[in-house]
Amino acid sequence: MKVKNTIKLNSYAIISEAIERGISAGYRHSHKHTNTPDEDTVKEHIYQDIMNELSEIIVWFEDNA
Repeated sequence: MKVKNTIKLNSYAIISEAIERGISAGYRHSHKHTNTPDEDTVKEHIYQDIMNELSEIIVWFEDNA
């Protein structure tokens, strides 16, 4: 007997959740050492944490060597 199992992932929801986690983490990190970080610091931390979260669910490059 042949059984075919398939699943579909809601990639939009998965990526959206990772971005939301990244925004929250980045905002917290930007306020870690000061209560009044400048705008560029906040943006930098949010960007970095979004990329970190996305890297947990996306394989950016495959080494085919």
